[in-house]
This record gives sequence, C-alpha cells and structure tokens, in this order.
Amino acid sequence: MLILGVTLLWSAYLLCFLLGLGYAVFAAIFGAFSGHDFGGGGHDVSVPHDLGGGHDVVAGYDATSADVGGHAVGDISHEPAISPFSPPIVAMTLITFGGTGIIFTEVLGWGVLSLLPSSTSGIGMGVLTFFFFYTIIRKVQGSSSPSQDETVGVTAEVITAIPADGVGEIAYVCRGARFTAQARSVAGHMLPCHSVVVLTRWVGNTAEVKPEETKA
Repeated sequence: MLILGVTLLWSAYLLCFLLGLGYAVFAAIFGAFSGHDFGGGGHDVSVPHDLGGGHDVVAGYDATSADVGGHAVGDISHEPAISPFSPPIVAMTLITFGGTGIIFTEVLGWGVLSLLPSSTSGIGMGVLTFFFFYTIIRKVQGSSSPSQDETVGVTAEVITAIPADGVGEIAYVCRGARFTAQARSVAGHMLPCHSVVVLTRWVGNTAEVKPEETKA
C-alpha cells in the first residue's frame, strides 16, 4: 500500500513537472513571457501610432510618435499589477514542485516526506518569480512614465473644450510620449478646443491649466 502511494505521488510530481514545462513553452511561444500581459487586471498601456491625416502637434512635438492611449500621468503611476496566476509564476511553481518531488522520491527515497521540500521549494520559486517580474515591471514603468510634478509647466492642447465651471480634456507630451488627461481652468474661464494651455498643478488626476499667454 505504501509503495502504491509513493508511486502515485511520484506520478503526480511528474505530471506537475510536465504540465509546468508545457505551460512555459506554450506561454513563451504565444508571447506571455514578454511582460505585456500578466492577467492581473492592472495597467494595459498601449502605444498606438496616429495614422490619420496630418499631424497632431502638442507643445511643439509631433504627437504621432508615441500616443499613450488615453491615460493621464496619475493613472500610470500606480503600483504595477501582476497576478500570482500569471503564466511565468504558475509554470515555475509547477516545474519546481514536480522536479523537487521527483528528486526526493526517486533519488533520495523520501517517499511521502518529499511533499515537504517539494511544496516549500515550489511555493518559494513562485514567490521569487513573482517579485522578479514585479521588479522588472516597476523599473520599466518608472523609466517611461513621468511623475505629476514633472509635468507641471508643460504646455498642452485642449482636445475637449473646458467649460468655465466644468472639466474638459487636454493632450500633452512628456518624455517623448503623448498623454491625455481631464483638465479644469484655473481662472474659471472657458477654454476652447485646440487652444494652447499650460499645466499648473494636479488635483488628484485632474490637471489645472491656464492659457499659454499668461505664463510667467
């Protein structure tokens, strides 16, 4: 009975190892290891090119070079989101769990006791993989996304008219990328579409702006 249990346990280790390896290969082929989608419901930052007629120039830049699809700085500066069930993490956990279990049952003869080191190593590898990708995403976001303070004083174009007592939308360029954000007039004046303004400060994720000609 004990031999049967050990055999079944070894088979389970082998199955986990093969599933993890197959999952890793499948994910690598279909690009899940590229870091674009970690399935955590987090930020999906697209950088499409504007292929429409003409150029959309904001603050003297050709905004078609990089357009961060509809996100303001405040939206992107959140902590990077990565799911513990992302392909790299699941694959490495299964591979480590199964591989360690096979070694401890087949080579060292630990039998059922092999569950302890295999579970510990599998979970440990999953945690290490999680923090590895978390660190990478955080560094990438930190190098490409400007802080709110960095955008103060930047000129922008009003792309949705800003009413005197309401909120409109602006587009601006920072670090070579084009961002959009909801905006409000500092002086409470109506700012028409296509007018050039200066970003003075942020209130949450809403930019406060003033006409460019009033810039000191």
